Amino acid sequence: MSCLVLCPTCGGKMSSNARECPHCGETDFFEPEMGWFSEPCRYEDSPRHALGCEGKGFLCRTEIMESYGIISLRDLREMGVRDLSKYVCIREGLYLSCDNAALREKIARAAAQNDLYLKTYGRSQSELFLGKVRCPRCKGTGKVTVRKPTGNYIDIRKRI
Repeated sequence: MSCLVLCPTCGGKMSSNARECPHCGETDFFEPEMGWFSEPCRYEDSPRHALGCEGKGFLCRTEIMESYGIISLRDLREMGVRDLSKYVCIREGLYLSCDNAALREKIARAAAQNDLYLKTYGRSQSELFLGKVRCPRCKGTGKVTVRKPTGNYIDIRKRI
């Protein structure tokens, strides 16, 4: 059932079933309804941080190394490795092969302080990052609330 409404452009009276205003010809009477949605944070601060938030809740200051040699303790035992002096434990059961003693010590210190982040790509390639800093955008939650269209439309004409 139709009713009388006011055109938002000219203020003229028109039917709610009309596709355009008979006075000014306006056809845009609907606007998208907006809603609040939660989504992963994508904050990046490239010059100051090596790795952005990516929904983790923290940024990383520097990239230590790109590595192909992260091995589980079980695999090391299967390979017959008994001397772990050339390896550093980066996480429970995961070891990194590293020849540089100073770098090994730096990585071990960061791992002990939970200041190390391991980003993996598939099974063999990974990157190590040092210096976790709480994300300023999501405040450490990894999620942000954004206003986006819901897919519904609202009639902006007022009833008389």
